[in-house]
Amino acid sequence: MSKRRLAVDIVLDELLLCGGEWKSRRQIYDELIAEGYERKYVDYYMFHLSQHQPKENTMDLKEGMRARIENDFTYHPPKDDQVERYVQLREKTKELALLIVELTPVSREQSLAITELEMAVAFANAAIARNE
Repeated sequence: MSKRRLAVDIVLDELLLCGGEWKSRRQIYDELIAEGYERKYVDYYMFHLSQHQPKENTMDLKEGMRARIENDFTYHPPKDDQVERYVQLREKTKELALLIVELTPVSREQSLAITELEMAVAFANAAIARNE
């Protein structure tokens, strides 16, 4: 391990807990870059850091996930102009699906492209329903 990488290890250890408060990964990243550490090493350690969540936040993460599941698996009746936007999304997606069928040979890849379009419009509709 190079001295530079060891120094980044030490700095990361010092930065993670600051007065008992966890810093955001963005704050840590900015501070390491400002200190003059090489970006490739900072990126490596930021990836490593992202793989380990602080234990104190585990309950918050579980509560957040429970709230998300509650929202995601609840029926959201359409309101205002949502129905028109659903139709617009389906129509445009249908145009692209027909173009794919017209321009590509019948194949597994063509079928997957159509399936992915179905998923894309489903998630777009879910974005509208779940978040408004």
